[in-house]
Amino acid sequence: MNDGSMKSLHDIAEKHGDEDFLDAASYYASHMDYSSVDNTIYEMTRRWYDRSHMYTEADKMLEDYNNGLTVLNENGSFAFVDMGQAF
Repeated sequence: MNDGSMKSLHDIAEKHGDEDFLDAASYYASHMDYSSVDNTIYEMTRRWYDRSHMYTEADKMLEDYNNGLTVLNENGSFAFVDMGQAF
């Protein structure tokens, strides 16, 4: 893990605040609880992001954040990668 990398979604929420975290999580989470970061993170750890069941929604968001690929990253870019998620 690179210096400055986040270890958990809770770390990201703490750094950016609840509202910004929940907005960013909506790109990954199929079930959002906009009143609770904890409930949203709990659901994200239980739901698959991809059809092959390699990544949970939480895993994917954390990986993307640490690679600079979320709306929360300083450059503001968000590179969407279709992992075959079915809604």
